[in-house]
Amino acid sequence: MPLLTLAACYLIGCLVSAWYLVRWRTGSDLRHLHSGTTGARNAGRILGPAGFITVALLDSLRGFLAMSLAHHAGLTNWWLTAAGLAVTAGHLWPIQLRFHGGKGLAVASGVLLWSLPLRTLPAWSLAASLLTLVLWSHLRSPRQRPS
Repeated sequence: MPLLTLAACYLIGCLVSAWYLVRWRTGSDLRHLHSGTTGARNAGRILGPAGFITVALLDSLRGFLAMSLAHHAGLTNWWLTAAGLAVTAGHLWPIQLRFHGGKGLAVASGVLLWSLPLRTLPAWSLAASLLTLVLWSHLRSPRQRPS
């Protein structure tokens, strides 16, 4: 039963939302655009900020759902760790996309959110605040013109 559950977690990871969303909205293969990865950042380059947020949330949800499935299937301890690795591996190396996927950050954040909810949310909130501050200061700084 644990191996079947791990296979299901891998298949959940293979449902690469960025690739399907870009294919549906534009008809293009995301693997042939910009960075070539099938993650939220590359999808955001094509679909804009709303596409980035949608894909990041869907990818996080996949990680969270795979962990919930593994828990409800009775997996514990190291098997749960293996389930988190399996869903992330499915995103990194999806079989239907010839093992060419994303970087796994959003899926892994969903795994972490399920595993350590009281630590993950504050960490992501702090990271988002720092990123906002850095981007704001970068946009507000005077640009130097080449001479």
